[in-house]
Amino acid sequence: MAAPRTAVRQIHFTGACGRAVGSLALALKRRGWRVTASDKIQYAPMDRVLAEGGLAIAPKFAARNVPPGTELVVVGGAIGRRNVERAAARRRAIPVLHMARFVGEHLAGRHRRLVVAGTKGKTTTTAMLAWILEHNGRRPDYLVGGLCPHFPLPVRYEGAPGM
Repeated sequence: MAAPRTAVRQIHFTGACGRAVGSLALALKRRGWRVTASDKIQYAPMDRVLAEGGLAIAPKFAARNVPPGTELVVVGGAIGRRNVERAAARRRAIPVLHMARFVGEHLAGRHRRLVVAGTKGKTTTTAMLAWILEHNGRRPDYLVGGLCPHFPLPVRYEGAPGM
């Protein structure tokens, strides 16, 4: 298993039952990162996907969910500035990043990437692009905002070289 392209090895995800956030947390756990996570509601189907992947989700937000040794807190888009875990991280001088910024700064590297943006159809278009590349032997890294029948998780991070 290749080491991540970042020095961070212990990370906490706040809002981890979101499909993209939770999948990213699980993918990093599978790559050997120490991952903790929390969410105030256990959303289906991500609660099942995360449990099956061995990632326990703390059932509510609390400062104690950010364990000693945490080097970075990653928050989902629904997590406000007043969240108690964000506040705990700030008090302890732990950096806090939104998931998209984390992906850009820690995972995307200098490789060429396809990014799908817009109002409607992002999940479907992203899944289709990943499947087309996969089906043609490219084995891309991907991050899809929903579950896809063609992939075990909506995210794969293996350090693919890009296009």
